Amino acid sequence: MKGILHKSSNQIRFIVEDTETVSIESDLVLMSDRKILDLNSSNAEVVQLQFVPEDWASDKYFWKNNTWELNPDWTEPVVEEPVVEEPVEEEPAA
Repeated sequence: MKGILHKSSNQIRFIVEDTETVSIESDLVLMSDRKILDLNSSNAEVVQLQFVPEDWASDKYFWKNNTWELNPDWTEPVVEEPVVEEPVEEEPAA
């Protein structure tokens, strides 16, 4: 596995298989199936990952000294359940 590291935050923003092509250009990062416009050669690099935490999410971990470190400011996202309104039965016409 390899990750695309945002250098100033020390956070892995994307994780891809070793077989996927990643090209870091001066103005963007090109991957097999997408372009990443906010990362480029001045703020990103590709790093080899020996493993990825099962609960990995972008911004949840820092990548420091070739190891994962939990972000102490991380909070789980709040997922709101959709509100399902019960159908209202109408009274039969008299």
